[in-house]
Amino acid sequence: MRRLIIPVLAVTLIAGCTHEAPTEDIDKAAAQFFQRLEAAQYDQIYDHADENLKDQKPRAAVVEDLQKLIAYGRPQEWHRLSMTLGTEKVDKRVAVPVYALRTDNLTSEVSLKFIDADGEWKLLGFAVRPRIGGQP
Repeated sequence: MRRLIIPVLAVTLIAGCTHEAPTEDIDKAAAQFFQRLEAAQYDQIYDHADENLKDQKPRAAVVEDLQKLIAYGRPQEWHRLSMTLGTEKVDKRVAVPVYALRTDNLTSEVSLKFIDADGEWKLLGFAVRPRIGGQP
């Protein structure tokens, strides 16, 4: 009986050990996104994105979307306005922070979507909405 209990217990412990990405790392992941965007490092943004984003959109489409985002101007500063946390994709944690982004030309709201991929926040998507009057 002990021969059976120890392997079962070991497998249970290993399966139960999941490493979650700290929520405080979401702003770090966003900062990395904005810094890479500012430096026009679109390939690095794509390469470090979650596999689900890569499955949904080819590199060329993501790069085109990033170039449209940078058309508003180079990121100068950003601060988080809000954030929602939830789950999707087979109970994977997701975070959707919304940032006020000031660029050379205007201020906009940028929503980033991150997924917890084995303890690291990976980009799953993004959207931009220019603010009327450009004020934060």
